[in-house]
Amino acid sequence: MNSIPPSIFDQRGAPIRLGSLIAAGAEGSVYAAGSGSLIKIYHATGPEDHHARDRKLRAMLAADEELRNHRLLAWPQAPVLHASGFIAGYVMRRIDGITLVPLCAEVMMKRDLPFWTQRHVCRVVHDLAATCRLLETKEVYIGDFNLGNFLTRPQDAETCCIDCDSFHLCAGGETFPSRVYTPEFSSPEVLARPERQRCLGAAQFRFSAALFFFSLLCRGAHAYQIKGGGSPEENILRGRFFVGPKGVATAATSDAIYARYRALPPRIAALIKRTVMRGHSTDLNARPSFGEWVSVR
Repeated sequence: MNSIPPSIFDQRGAPIRLGSLIAAGAEGSVYAAGSGSLIKIYHATGPEDHHARDRKLRAMLAADEELRNHRLLAWPQAPVLHASGFIAGYVMRRIDGITLVPLCAEVMMKRDLPFWTQRHVCRVVHDLAATCRLLETKEVYIGDFNLGNFLTRPQDAETCCIDCDSFHLCAGGETFPSRVYTPEFSSPEVLARPERQRCLGAAQFRFSAALFFFSLLCRGAHAYQIKGGGSPEENILRGRFFVGPKGVATAATSDAIYARYRALPPRIAALIKRTVMRGHSTDLNARPSFGEWVSVR
């Protein structure tokens, strides 16, 4: 069982006392820290992972103020140290809200967010696109498009990223890859590589985000989900998306997914169509920019 380090300190050497456990995941556990902050403590790992994580966190802590102070990012704010001086975890700003899990099905959205309409979901997509636009300018890319990695405020749909230490980061001439990818929201060129050789760039980031946005807007539907089999990631590799090569329904098209797609605002539907048709593998530059996503609000 992973345990809390017996002694942890802030960067001035003062001991830190953790509050109640908020959440636990594969990489670490998050605790209350008072004053609107949380602390993530990493689980124990081997020396190689420990050193790589230490370097990445120090690079994130040295990022510019626009990232560190962005209200829609739970960016690492300060290190939490072992007695040895290595990073045990970090302090981040506490963000209140619920995960995006209720958006994966109409019945869940009606139960958990009964007053929400498609307008609220569009606000979620807008906020994520605006944040992704900033990240891209800093050579920071999201690899793990997981519904649990984002929090939204039910009252106004303002949406934040909370798993920032998993991001792909380029800093100081070094690349710090994302340790986790969501296969069903990964580009074909990422899926085609061995896991340890996967690396993100702007084109891969844009493709993944477009599929994630489509899923949010269409209540969990996937642009590479078709009749007759194949997981979304298998279909991504094969280029088998929910519409035919001319952008119209075929025998393999799910009626439910196509109906949701047709109900989207035309400009959003056009961005999805461009992603899966021209942007799949023939023209990576055709993948919509985050500025385009922001403009269709």
